Amino acid sequence: MEDKSRWLATTFVLGLTVFTCLGMLYPSSVNYQMTLLGNDTVFEKLFRECPQGILACIGIVGSTDLRSLGAIMQLLIYGILAGVIWGIYIIYKNRSNISRESVRSVLYFAYSLLLTIFVISITSTGADQNYFFIVIFLVAIIIGIMVHIFEKESIFLCTIVVSFVCLFGILNLNYTYKNALETQTNLEEYEEIADYLEENGYEYAYAQFWDANRI
Repeated sequence: MEDKSRWLATTFVLGLTVFTCLGMLYPSSVNYQMTLLGNDTVFEKLFRECPQGILACIGIVGSTDLRSLGAIMQLLIYGILAGVIWGIYIIYKNRSNISRESVRSVLYFAYSLLLTIFVISITSTGADQNYFFIVIFLVAIIIGIMVHIFEKESIFLCTIVVSFVCLFGILNLNYTYKNALETQTNLEEYEEIADYLEENGYEYAYAQFWDANRI
């Protein structure tokens, strides 16, 4: 008897495509200019801009002093990426011993990422890092499945993976959140703009995406 559940992945991908098209009909998206690109530009975005956007999304941005915490964090992320590649091999090797739900979860997130890469590569949409946010969930679920597999096969490897993730999480609290919580002047210039608009009776103004969000 045919396993109908195997069509779930196909339905999921088709659903993403349909909802993407419907989203483009939303009033705020109607005037967004999106065009198909030529072959040269497609390959440039596929092999250069998209990988850069994915790496930036997970925290690898370069231009960091090697003696700083930022450099350590980025090196740890490279370690996580190496672990993810290893994890994909482990999951494939043990695919018959893990639940279908686990395999499907990896495939769904992978399909979502590939669809994003495809759309960005063939259109004029910028390869901004926020478009690749799904890769964070993909990395997390692969690591989670690795831990589940190692729980049964090797407590030592399981401990290594969990310890590495915990170390990264602790350092990330200091790297990402400490400065944000302690810094008092990072929004001063935006507060000045907001005060100026209020004092002069302006109710509307134009700003770039991130600036508008902060103001």
